[in-house]
Amino acid sequence: MKHTALTILTYALVVAFSVATATGAEVRLREFAAPEGSVLLLGDVADIHAATPARRSELATTPLMPSPPTGQQVFLRTAQIRDLLLSRGVDLRGVVFLGASRISIGDAPANIGLDRSERLSPLELRENLQADLTAYLTQQSGYDHWEVQLSLGGDTLQKISRLRGTPSIRGGKAPWIGRQTFELFTGEQSHIVPATVRRNEMALFVVHNIERGMIVGPGDVELRVTQNRLPSNACKSVDAVVGMEARQPLRADTLLSAGQLVAPRLVERGETVTVFARTGGVLVRTLGVAQQHGAQGDLVRVETLDGDDRYAARVTGHRELEVFATGVNAGDLALRNRPATQSKTVIR
Repeated sequence: MKHTALTILTYALVVAFSVATATGAEVRLREFAAPEGSVLLLGDVADIHAATPARRSELATTPLMPSPPTGQQVFLRTAQIRDLLLSRGVDLRGVVFLGASRISIGDAPANIGLDRSERLSPLELRENLQADLTAYLTQQSGYDHWEVQLSLGGDTLQKISRLRGTPSIRGGKAPWIGRQTFELFTGEQSHIVPATVRRNEMALFVVHNIERGMIVGPGDVELRVTQNRLPSNACKSVDAVVGMEARQPLRADTLLSAGQLVAPRLVERGETVTVFARTGGVLVRTLGVAQQHGAQGDLVRVETLDGDDRYAARVTGHRELEVFATGVNAGDLALRNRPATQSKTVIR
């Protein structure tokens, strides 16, 4: 028997190691990425080393989000990239993220001074200035997703193009949204740059229709950049919603809010449940009857099998509860539920 158990344990360890080896990878994020296509791939923002060529190809070709428009920069942090990969159903077991903690995505910002002006059209100059202002706002606020619309005429753009050297930016006021006034300066030369600034948000959207009562999986939602103002209960993390239950039908391409989800029931009223109690290093396990429905972490009333007593217990798993700290102790629980023909079950 011992030999069989040891064999099973060894086999399980080998399988676990094999899975970790097959899925393991090192994802080294770059500080800057300039995607060539309309969709940003993980391979556009990171150098990937994996255990197998197939695993590397799988990770490198995973789509993250639409590429930003020409002249616009967006920024992604490591946690956001992890969420985007999880929303695509990518297995991240054994995946290590290294390198930059924040990636700038978009056209490489060019200097807009005299040394570059001869090669820049007014449109290119405007786009570069918008990108520079976006980077400035991120530096000042610590927030990544900004949209800048310049209020500049052709004459002002020509004056800006004649600035010598590489201009610097200052000005603007927190919270950095709405009408803002920036100053572009180099040496003794400067120009006022009025702009309208909008702060974009990243939030979770439903990928396809989800019916009421369905459990949300990683592939059911994805992070998207939105220009709309988000409600306070908007969901922003894939990890926070995976495993939750839809309390109403969810339509594809709609914003996901916390009020649309509920923790799935693990305990049903009237069913027999296993109740644990701990005291003084002793774990007592017994049975009871749930008097309420309950999800993970909920407190519910439990009745002893003989119906003589009730107490509070916290839901810890499927049909499993643990006695609430201020409720009955382990010894009391064992005595209350012990059948006449059986002794209590005590695990030390």
